[in-house]
Amino acid sequence: MQPSLRAGFLRRHFFGAAVLLLLCIAHPVKADDLTRGALLAAVGNCAYCHQNPDSTELDLSGGRVIDVWFGQISAPNISPDRQSGIGTWTFEMFKSALRNGASPHGMRYQGVFPTDNYRLMTDQDIAALYAYLMAQKPRPAHFRPMISPLFGLGFLQRLIDRWRIAPVDEAVLPTNGDLAAGAYWVEAVGHCNQCHSPRDVWGRSDPAKRLSGSKLPLYGGGKAPNITPDTKTGLGDWSLEDIAHYLETGESPEFHEAKGSMAALIHHGLKNLSDEDRVNIARYLQSLVPITH
Repeated sequence: MQPSLRAGFLRRHFFGAAVLLLLCIAHPVKADDLTRGALLAAVGNCAYCHQNPDSTELDLSGGRVIDVWFGQISAPNISPDRQSGIGTWTFEMFKSALRNGASPHGMRYQGVFPTDNYRLMTDQDIAALYAYLMAQKPRPAHFRPMISPLFGLGFLQRLIDRWRIAPVDEAVLPTNGDLAAGAYWVEAVGHCNQCHSPRDVWGRSDPAKRLSGSKLPLYGGGKAPNITPDTKTGLGDWSLEDIAHYLETGESPEFHEAKGSMAALIHHGLKNLSDEDRVNIARYLQSLVPITH
């Protein structure tokens, strides 16, 4: 190795070791936390929205354009970059952002950010997710401009505090062991209702038709179907094994393959769950009130 390359290599690794040491001193991280955090990030599909769409490696610098009720927005940087990411955030700041839907500076996130779901996560899991994100490579922000279909509407939506004037689509987690375990992945971590529920006039997931499907196009194509146990329009004819198999492979009982963001969620997230977790998810979905939609 040339001297200049060797010096650069050593500087990068020394800097990385120093950062990791400082993080461990400020917030002790266990290997189990990183493993759990990686699983939570995968099942939460964080990389699908926050991944730099122009990068072929894990790059959480944001930039994916997301269709919302008023037009389009760009997902922000959640890498530990100190200038444009979350590198200066403490755990308490991170936890507050997930549960309260606002940045440490008080800026409210758009309704597409599933804070109603994340506030159901345990402190321990939020800490694990925080540890995992802070262990990733810092990246400068990769933003794309927000596009609005009507002049001024992009500004107008910032004046509407939908957390106060719109109904909150927050699930009540069951207390039964197996159902509670499945519900946690569906409602808290996976925030399935954000895609699989129709939107009301405020752009929020409609509580009255939770998980009954949506006409809005998914990121990557297709539409989110009804996943309540309705026999006409939902999963009423699917067995526990059918649902669990789909969550692992993306293959339906009719041999149709998952597409778009659902395919990404399955192949990068849900397949990493245990067989028991996937069966618990299936059991929870079958316990829901059927909705024909």
